[in-house]
Amino acid sequence: MHFIPALPASADGLKAFSFTYVQYDPTDPLGKPLALTALFPIFIMVSYATLIAARRDVYLASVCLGQLLGEAFNLGLKRIVKEPRPTTFLGGDYGMPSSHAQFMAYFATFSVLHLHLRTSYKNPIWKHVLSLGTVLIAGLVAFSRVYLHYHTATQVLAGIQIGTILGLVWYLFSTRILLPFLVDTCKILEHPLCLQFCIRDTSDVGDLTLCEYEGIRKWEQECALRDRSLAGTGVGKSVLESAKKKKMK
Repeated sequence: MHFIPALPASADGLKAFSFTYVQYDPTDPLGKPLALTALFPIFIMVSYATLIAARRDVYLASVCLGQLLGEAFNLGLKRIVKEPRPTTFLGGDYGMPSSHAQFMAYFATFSVLHLHLRTSYKNPIWKHVLSLGTVLIAGLVAFSRVYLHYHTATQVLAGIQIGTILGLVWYLFSTRILLPFLVDTCKILEHPLCLQFCIRDTSDVGDLTLCEYEGIRKWEQECALRDRSLAGTGVGKSVLESAKKKKMK
């Protein structure tokens, strides 16, 4: 197969994929756990893609868009500031500001604002638990960048500050300007394509899990479905139609 390149003689000249390539001291008990925290942004981006594809929610898509714009802004700042990392053999590019710290700060800020301003759990303590957990994870990722010598403390603090500001600004912009314009003014959810792909906006749903659960329970009751094996087969509709016909007789 001529399209496959020749086997390299050594690793010289090859470049590691930096998104998942993290170096640490194997003799340090904290090295590997903290190196794994560098993968949190990747986990979050995969979660964005999965949830957007599964839920088809414009609100979640707007959150992801803000995250991507923040990464582009970070890349531009690094090219402008051109401040090197603490070492020449870790990271490989410029380090001001830390993209990991900025990414997690944006995510934590937007999440906390959403939890406290737009959710309505039966037990309010969940807002505080989830908020605290998100902030702690973001802080752990930021700490790991300094601990593993990928960034200076100044670079990480700059990333946290920028990410926090971007998270706040984008939350206000998306919830007060972008989504109202698209959903209420432009009526994009009424477009045939959006109707075809079941695009929705859940920004005003206080407890999405409870809403979906109660909706499915109501559907099951209306369709008289008690056997899970019937779900998705179309039997529910026929059962409901049969029940209506019996009442008419």
